[in-house]
Amino acid sequence: MPSTPFPHLPFAGVEESHARLYGGSTPSEQTQANKMDRQGHANKLKGQLDRLNAWWAEQKEMRDRDGLPELDGVASWVKIDPSEQNAEFLRGLGFEIVSEEEEGFVLVAASQRTFVVSAQVLDKFVDLQRKRNGSPAKLYEIGQPETEDERIKRILPADLWERWRQIDDNQNLIVDLGVSCDVKPLSKFDLQREDETEEQFQHRTQKRETKRSGFLHEWEKVRLDRESMIQRWVTTHGGEIKQCYESSEVDFPDSFTVRVAINGQGFKDIVRNFKYLFQVENLDEIDQGFGNADIDSAILRMRVIPPDAEAPSICVIDSGIMEEHKLLRPAIRSEESRNFIPGESESDTADYVEPVGHGTPVAGAILYPDVDFTQDEVTLSGFIQNARILNASKMLPDGVQPALYVETIVKHYHRAYGTRIFNHSINASVPYRTPHMSTWAACMDRICYEHDVLLVQSAGNLNTANSSTHGILGHLQAGRSYPGYLHENSARIANPAQSYQALTVGSIGAVDYEGAGCKAIAGHLQSSPFSRSGPGIWNSIKPEVVAIGGDLIIQDADPIRVATHTAVSPLMIQSTLHGRPAVGRNSVGTSFAAPRVAALALELQKELPEESVLLYRALIANSARWPHWAEVSGNKYEVLSRIGYGIPDWERALHNDAHRVTLIASGQQICARQAKLFRIPVPLELRASALDFQVRVDITLSYSAMPRRTRKGARQYLSCWADWKCSGKNQTEEAFRGGLFKEEERGNEQTDYLPWMLRNDQHGVIAEARRNIGTLQKDWAIVHNHDLPDSFLIGVVGHPGWDTAELYPAKFALAVSFEAVRGQVDIYEPIRVALDSIRVSAARVRVDSVE
Repeated sequence: MPSTPFPHLPFAGVEESHARLYGGSTPSEQTQANKMDRQGHANKLKGQLDRLNAWWAEQKEMRDRDGLPELDGVASWVKIDPSEQNAEFLRGLGFEIVSEEEEGFVLVAASQRTFVVSAQVLDKFVDLQRKRNGSPAKLYEIGQPETEDERIKRILPADLWERWRQIDDNQNLIVDLGVSCDVKPLSKFDLQREDETEEQFQHRTQKRETKRSGFLHEWEKVRLDRESMIQRWVTTHGGEIKQCYESSEVDFPDSFTVRVAINGQGFKDIVRNFKYLFQVENLDEIDQGFGNADIDSAILRMRVIPPDAEAPSICVIDSGIMEEHKLLRPAIRSEESRNFIPGESESDTADYVEPVGHGTPVAGAILYPDVDFTQDEVTLSGFIQNARILNASKMLPDGVQPALYVETIVKHYHRAYGTRIFNHSINASVPYRTPHMSTWAACMDRICYEHDVLLVQSAGNLNTANSSTHGILGHLQAGRSYPGYLHENSARIANPAQSYQALTVGSIGAVDYEGAGCKAIAGHLQSSPFSRSGPGIWNSIKPEVVAIGGDLIIQDADPIRVATHTAVSPLMIQSTLHGRPAVGRNSVGTSFAAPRVAALALELQKELPEESVLLYRALIANSARWPHWAEVSGNKYEVLSRIGYGIPDWERALHNDAHRVTLIASGQQICARQAKLFRIPVPLELRASALDFQVRVDITLSYSAMPRRTRKGARQYLSCWADWKCSGKNQTEEAFRGGLFKEEERGNEQTDYLPWMLRNDQHGVIAEARRNIGTLQKDWAIVHNHDLPDSFLIGVVGHPGWDTAELYPAKFALAVSFEAVRGQVDIYEPIRVALDSIRVSAARVRVDSVE
């Protein structure tokens, strides 16, 4: 039974059919010109191929003489039509696609087959007697040995590229190497056609399953072969594969990442010549956060009631926890705690970070997100699981590959205890890198898709150090004031906060403060001066939400000074290991904002234990609101970049009231070229012209799909991507269905859209942003009641990603809420009754059809 008189309501049925898709790229003027001059274009490409082939022959002979690994192909690059959405046509020219980059660049591997096949295709391109293939027109240039920098600078991180020429042959490096092992995808599989019998469709499905098995076997064979290959290259140069836990690689459907220790000579050889290398990643330096020397003491008389035995658990991936702390002990089962740092005892799970710990206050913020520690009694909502991975210096040991520890910890707790929510307040100290999703972030995306888990991730912090030009002081001293400096590239969210599936949380301040010679930089509910901002990778909305993580003060001095202060720091539980009080105001950072949102996710799991975590994520975002300063801001795009959808509201996320109703759909799947229709009946009594009130509509789609790292952009990163659309003001159902479903007749009716904040087409209130980039897509609008249709329709549409074989459909949840703006009209009950009426009618139809 629901614990509230106003529970969320499930949608009454869903319709699905083939989607009507729009769009497509237009060839550039250069591509059209190449088609007009086929002979000249083909001669240019043939000349570039011949020079590359001759260079390869010289290199093979030289390497054989010097005892270097065999060069069985050429690592190169090509440039294609930048408007081309998919580089797969290069396979027809004999190239293997290693990775797609920005501005039309594609890293490729060429072999003997490439030179043979390309020549044949180019001959057909100019043959007037044949039906000519136009694909070569989209290939503009083939990289040459003297242009190797065009490839190398796209593989290396910025700092390594800057000192590429200065790397000494004997220098020792530890790096992560991303190796492509892509194979030709299966052809598109169509949904059942209208003229196809069930028997025919099943026969076609069985044939597809056989091909799928062969595809997976081929990919596994390629992966194992390339693992052996990179092992040979590394060991030939005297390097080693750094082992971490059970495996040394992190796998994706098109690549794997391996951490290696190698000298400078070997590193440069691999970067220049290992043809399947598409990315080098530095070891991430972990963000150290902030500390404060002043501490508030607290006299703890509060009685703590443990969670119910069946209450859910949340895993804290951090620096360990002080488990014997009076306020934490009732929520921790020590037998579930584990140290994942290689070489240390698995039972050593204490929080050694000075002065007050890091994992300890994170755990406290989950259990006591808004608790007054002077109250008499509190009942805990769930349990905390302690997964230690940071050492006493709050760092990851060099042997720990970030992606691999995340995978190991999540799988361990999910399999052993069914854990579905994880708090991950760990970031690199620098912004995320483009154009590819990092191994760390992509691994989080894959785990969330495969296991239906939620990772609540901190956005990362800007440091205050005077020595850093990209720190807060550096910005202020350069004349970049708050909050403007938060929109500099150096202030964007830190790896792995760009993860598409993680719920990324930024920080806001709690109070306004001004004291002797100092004042709070941000103030009440304003963006914390250290909280890193979006947009996320490929212009996705990141962070999605914010919570209180504290503030900093600026002192009126020469030079100016920025510091933490007890007056603007949140009250949190602390480790007493180093002699500090059990509760204090010692730390600020996004690390302590994230667990406040994780606490809400835990409460949602307790309330809705059978639902997917995708629904928890949807409800958190759907409940979020902007504070007043954001609503009246003149630059709403900057607001969106700093605080995303706003501050989650526990009441809205967990239940409704008489003036607000939330409808939910969970456990859904969708494939490319498929659409699903959801309906909300709006009774006449709510649309009546006699009433005059405003309704706030919030719609949130939360979905997941399998990631692939070697392709560029949001669309090709996911196996299938999805978005949503909804009916406009007084739009007829026929018109909406015609625009959603391919089989329906498409009308010419013009749609009067609701005044959405974002929209999909950059025509919302915030024209610079689009809601359909990313896997958490929220939008909101305020509309008059008489502009609502009798059936408010939402369509979720699946679009083609990289998975043409449909091995990995998108999974999604949907949350839609209607709320009377000033709470003067009852909404919940009329819509609940209307939904029940639809269900009764549908049941009668089913009974009649059986009879």
